[in-house]
Amino acid sequence: MVRFFLAFIAALALAFPAVAQKAYEPQVGQAGKDVIWVPTPDEVVDRMLRMAQVTPNDLVYDLGAGNGKIAIAAAKLGARAVGIEYNPEMAKHAQGNVVAAGVTAKARIMQGDIF
Repeated sequence: MVRFFLAFIAALALAFPAVAQKAYEPQVGQAGKDVIWVPTPDEVVDRMLRMAQVTPNDLVYDLGAGNGKIAIAAAKLGARAVGIEYNPEMAKHAQGNVVAAGVTAKARIMQGDIF
């Protein structure tokens, strides 16, 4: 009986292979709550932070943080930064970008509705 049960489990495992979890990858133009997502070009991010004269003494909030690019750039300038993103998958992705950029001491992305 045990042998039959083990054979049955093995057959099920072969018949229904585990579905691989694909990492979330944002798509330009994907729908958001009120707008579509389009990443801000790096040169525009740099220009915005320069125009705002962001320094290590500042706290930057990025409403609709998307992939976290603005919060990460502000943190690299020494500022503290908080990004707020509506899409839970995008918020998780953006926080992963914060970790990959090595700025977790200065920046974080949270999922939330800015409205």
